Amino acid sequence: METSNEILRKEDADIYEDRKSDILFITGCTSSKSKDEGTIPAYCRYIGAASKKMLTFFKDNCASLSKNRFFDLYVLSAGYGLIPADGKIQKYNVTFAKKTSHQKEEMARELKLKQHFDTILNQGYKLIILRLGNDYIQALNSVAPPDGYKISEGTKVCYLKPKSTKIISLQGNACPIEVCASDLRMYGNNIAYQDSIWSNFFKKNQTKSVEEISKKISHNIKNIIK
Repeated sequence: METSNEILRKEDADIYEDRKSDILFITGCTSSKSKDEGTIPAYCRYIGAASKKMLTFFKDNCASLSKNRFFDLYVLSAGYGLIPADGKIQKYNVTFAKKTSHQKEEMARELKLKQHFDTILNQGYKLIILRLGNDYIQALNSVAPPDGYKISEGTKVCYLKPKSTKIISLQGNACPIEVCASDLRMYGNNIAYQDSIWSNFFKKNQTKSVEEISKKISHNIKNIIK
C-alpha cells in the first residue's frame, strides 16, 4: 500500500544485530522508487540516481555475505527511518522535503531516529561515511542529545554533503572530514556521476585496510576521484 504524509512502521525492515564490517556508509533515500508490490530489499526499492550506484554496488558485492562484508550500508528514509540496504520494505511516498523544523522533529521521534542511530553508532565502526542532504541532517539533529551523538573513540567520520549544510551534532573531540559536493563539481556536476564517485572508490579499494581508506579520503580529494 502506498501512503502519503504518514510515517510507515518498521515491521518489514530488518535491523542488523551486529556489524559485519569496520566501515559504515549511510546514504539518503531517493524519491524515485520501484513500484513492485510487496516487500523488496531497499537496494531494489530505491532507483533514483542519487544513490542507485552505491546501492547496486552493495547488492553485487556485499549483500550476499553473512559476515566480513566490505562495508555495511544503511539508508535514511523518511518513511522507515534508518534501515539496512538489504532490509525489506514496501513502496511508500513520504519525504522530509518541504517540512517545517517542527514537522521534521515529529517525524524523527516517530521513526525513533535517535535510538536507532545510537544503536548503529555503538557497533564500534572504525570509519563512518555519511552522505546525507540538509533535510536528513536536520532530522537527525532535531532529536540529538544536548551534547551530540556519541561516537566510539578512534572512529573517523566523513561527510559528503553540500557546503552550506550543517554537520550532525557529535560528542567529544570528533573532527569529521568534510568532502563537500561542490568540491567534486570540477570532476562532474551530475548527481548520478557524484553517486558513482563513491561506488567506484569502493570498487577500487576493496582490498585496502580501513586505515588506508581513511587516509585516502582525508589526504586529498583527488584520491577519491582517481
